[in-house]
Amino acid sequence: MKRKLICLLHLFYFAGLLSQAKIVGLVPVRNEAQMIVPCLKALAMYTDAIVVLDDASEDGTVAAVQALQKECHIERIIEKKVWYRDEPGDRNLLLQAGREIGGTHFIVIDADEMFTANLLKDNFLRNKVLALQSGERLQLTLINLWRSVNQYRYDYSVWSGAGIVIGFCDDGICSYKSGFLHTSRTPSALIGAIKTVVVDDHDFSFLNNCLDKYGYPIIRRFIGGYDGKYDRNNIQLQRYFQDQLNNYQVPLAVAARRVRFDGLFWPSSGHSRIGCYQHDFTAGLMHFQFVNWDNLLSKQAWYRCLEKIRDPKIDVKQINKMYGESKDEKLRRCLTCPQEWFAGYGFFDKTIYEQNSSWQKRQVQAWFKEYGQEFFKDLDIWDVSWNA
Repeated sequence: MKRKLICLLHLFYFAGLLSQAKIVGLVPVRNEAQMIVPCLKALAMYTDAIVVLDDASEDGTVAAVQALQKECHIERIIEKKVWYRDEPGDRNLLLQAGREIGGTHFIVIDADEMFTANLLKDNFLRNKVLALQSGERLQLTLINLWRSVNQYRYDYSVWSGAGIVIGFCDDGICSYKSGFLHTSRTPSALIGAIKTVVVDDHDFSFLNNCLDKYGYPIIRRFIGGYDGKYDRNNIQLQRYFQDQLNNYQVPLAVAARRVRFDGLFWPSSGHSRIGCYQHDFTAGLMHFQFVNWDNLLSKQAWYRCLEKIRDPKIDVKQINKMYGESKDEKLRRCLTCPQEWFAGYGFFDKTIYEQNSSWQKRQVQAWFKEYGQEFFKDLDIWDVSWNA
């Protein structure tokens, strides 16, 4: 009964949104004076308004945001005067402010993220967001640029097999609830479906034609299409086949054999085996965290230290395991970023992401003085040059 009542409330709420839809971007930030500028300029191309929450920055971030207020339609700037890590609290402040300015649909990203520019075409992403009904969420491919702005991770690792929910249609009652770190992008208790944006889910008949031409009709059972008995579209194997032909540049016969062999084992192979083929890398959300490796190491060390400070009795092995994947490059394979991901962003400057600038490193150094290095000795953080 309670669930039915909630559903009715959602329907009435959504009915009131249809004539006054407004996309609002929600961005939390701390000490990102340079990176926040391209982030907001790009985000403004998809939204009607933006709300920024500054978590007591010390580097001029607020001034940078204020300078963009008119250009990027930044309607609210929330300034915290004292730093305290409270992700669910910060996200609730952002959501509340977004509602106060009339937001009905919300896009939530961080300062080190930006949508691929091809999502601008024909208002593609905006239309997808506006099509969401009350409580529904929108998911894109998370594209991790790796050690360079010019390449991205594309392999069987967790860094290539992830989708990320970037937006939702408000139901008027949801809120964020979680621990102090790693809060989800969208509020808890949303009951709507997650809609996944897929650009490459189109007719793959040219692949089937190639197989037929060279005498491999049986592979169509794995690739998709109809051969008189089987009628299906295995998009993951389609992507795998394209990757073999276009990126590995193997002969068609080799690609076909690999598709047939791997296709037999994929159903029981799990997440890591399929990896990059689970999601559409034609477009998505670009993540710049891994571009400058020194900054990445400092940031991950900061997370480890913060976990230890918040709970001195926590199992250090648990912390190291939780954050260990961030430095795992055993399966690393990178492809060149398509130019269409940046075309249309005339303000884009890749040198911003390549600079050594980590406020996390400075804070960890301050924690060493406050708590002593012995307190952190068992954490996997000593691949950083802390004296530099």
